[in-house]
Amino acid sequence: NSKLYWSLLLSLLGTSYMIKSFWRMMVVPKHLAHIPKVSSLPWFWSILKGESHDVRMKKLMLPTINEHGLCLK
Repeated sequence: NSKLYWSLLLSLLGTSYMIKSFWRMMVVPKHLAHIPKVSSLPWFWSILKGESHDVRMKKLMLPTINEHGLCLK
């Protein structure tokens, strides 16, 4: 019974740490929210397709940079 309790507790702690880490990676901090951001989904899709950093910059970031002067990624 005690082992089950500890394993559940450790599982919950590990899961909450993973969710918090994922959240920090995906969400822009409040003090930077006014700066335009490149969407993460197309960015990760580009990585999975094996596109180079130059292609990602040209397709995803440069249009936003040209329009607003800067962007987040």
